[in-house]
Amino acid sequence: NEDLANCLILKTSSDLDPVMLSLVMEHLLKSGDTEKFSAHDLSNTIREVIKLTRREAPPPTRDEIVGAWGELYILLKIVSETRDHTVQRMAISGWEGLQRQTIDFRFPEAGVALEAKTCSDGLRMHHIGGYGQITIPAGFDCGALVSVSVQDNDHGKTCKDLVHAIRHSLCGTEEEIDSAKSLLEDRVRIRGSECLDDSIFLWLEDDEDPMRLYRFDDVPSPVSAGDVFEVEWVADLMQASPMSGSERGSVMDRIRLMSTPKGD
Repeated sequence: NEDLANCLILKTSSDLDPVMLSLVMEHLLKSGDTEKFSAHDLSNTIREVIKLTRREAPPPTRDEIVGAWGELYILLKIVSETRDHTVQRMAISGWEGLQRQTIDFRFPEAGVALEAKTCSDGLRMHHIGGYGQITIPAGFDCGALVSVSVQDNDHGKTCKDLVHAIRHSLCGTEEEIDSAKSLLEDRVRIRGSECLDDSIFLWLEDDEDPMRLYRFDDVPSPVSAGDVFEVEWVADLMQASPMSGSERGSVMDRIRLMSTPKGD
């Protein structure tokens, strides 16, 4: 057996793209006149190839921006209508979670789950991504779809404006506010770049009807078949009955008071 000194051995999985490997070797050979390469040379070459081949993420679509606007509006409404730092933090924490969730808002302290849907054509025809979006999660006793109808408005707000408004609605000590801002930044990052869009100005179609809540059971849905999975559909909520004003107020009050111990 022959002993090898200063030899770098690369072990790759079968998933390695041979085209990428050939690109790395080609750039490595072009990086100098020598046939001797260090681990540093290889590392730099791999980084360069990644830069050359990385695809930029496409900009968010209008529908994605409209969807994010609705979620941010709902969060702003909850955060701005309380001066309780704990509730504000619970509200932000309940948006999306540590990773994108099936349901947009989960408030376990209130037992309430909300799925946000937003349209910009006034039709309230909402895409439902599966039964999971209109199913009350375990441990919760209230689930509602929140329908927000918006329209283009030169005097409206962008998603970035709404994020800014949420930040300025936070209360508490300086330390508490900074902590809530950090949590909000995390949730915005998880939700996606559409939350920072500053090109599309939107506002409510009707200020007197900021959002409608529909019980999950009242959202139109296809009959589930045992041998059909991953069903998606468009629900016409103009044909469904939203909660009454008092019912909607009761749900929102549960969220606003979720820091209050049960029984108080």
